[in-house]
Amino acid sequence: MAAKQILCLALSKREGGLCFAGIELISGAWVRPVNNPSQGALNYYQCLAKDADGHMREPRVLDIIEIDLLSPIPNLGQPENWLVGHEPWRLVGRASSADLLGHITGDPELFRGYERFVSVSEVESRPPRESLRLVSPENLTWVAEETRFGKRRLRGRFSICGSPYNLPLTDEAFEKELRDIELYKCRPHDPTVSVLLTLSLSDVWAEQMRHYKLIAGVIACAASSRQN
Repeated sequence: MAAKQILCLALSKREGGLCFAGIELISGAWVRPVNNPSQGALNYYQCLAKDADGHMREPRVLDIIEIDLLSPIPNLGQPENWLVGHEPWRLVGRASSADLLGHITGDPELFRGYERFVSVSEVESRPPRESLRLVSPENLTWVAEETRFGKRRLRGRFSICGSPYNLPLTDEAFEKELRDIELYKCRPHDPTVSVLLTLSLSDVWAEQMRHYKLIAGVIACAASSRQN
């Protein structure tokens, strides 16, 4: 059992609850706290963090959260998973976007390939080395669509070193900033506001036997931390 300080880079919705992910400050390694090996989603109350005034609130990107973690429980598709403990989370500080520059990855191939998903058979034959990544997107555009279940969903279209991607957004906090986009309309991201994206490979969707690639976090950068 260990209390680790995690720089929050994603708090996103997922089937069955929420997904939190970030970088452990001492090691620089990605960490995804999960409930157990078979059902990884966290519930809302597990993700609340106590601030210096004793108030409980949701973590935000760039918060530094101290989390009770019991042991690593990696699986083939998500090697960063750790079993979360029962102690309340604590908000212990804030980082800046400048602190992230050394963690940005420019590899255009995302989690074993360039498609929007990775099949279970591919993961089993070639397990990805990572399922979380921080990228600086090129030509980012947001689009609103309707799923086959009639729900509104936002997607981000962007490139990494020239390789195009079109991935769903699961960052609920950032979704609210895009709520006025009309269905099937596109909105180019404001070029005056530089952003980084936390990309995640989902747990397996049993119906399709696929792991989907997602935009799990959107981090606005301060002007001084933009890359040249």
